[in-house]
Amino acid sequence: MSYNFQKRYYFILFFLFLACAKDTDWNIYEPISHNKELQIDGAEGLKVSGNFITNRSNFNVKVSTAGNYTLEVLNIAGIAVTRDNLNLKVGDNILTFYTNAIEDGDYTINVKNDSGIVQTTKMIIQ
Repeated sequence: MSYNFQKRYYFILFFLFLACAKDTDWNIYEPISHNKELQIDGAEGLKVSGNFITNRSNFNVKVSTAGNYTLEVLNIAGIAVTRDNLNLKVGDNILTFYTNAIEDGDYTINVKNDSGIVQTTKMIIQ
C-alpha cells in the first residue's frame, strides 16, 4: 500500500468510527427546578432571578389555584408593553423572560387572573 492510500484509508476509517459512536447527552446546565434563587416560601408569590431582567432570565410564579393567568408588563406610564397568557399549575411555575423586543427601563410586572392582580413586582429590564 502506498503512503497516500494509507492516509486516506485511516482518515475515512476514523470518521466512520466517529459516525458509529454513541451520542451522549451533555447536560451542562443546572436544572431550573432545583434553582435555590427562585424558591418562594409562601403559598403564592412572584420572584425573578437576579436584581434585573435580561433576555432569557428565569422567574417563578407560585399560585395556590391552577388556571389561566395573564402576565402583563407595564412601562413607567402604566401602558402595557406586552401581555402573555399563562396556564399555571398549583405550586412553582418556572418560566423564562424573552426581552429582546422591550426597551431598557423600569417596568411593572403583573400576574392577573379573572378576579384581578394576583402578584406584582417592579423590575428593571436591560
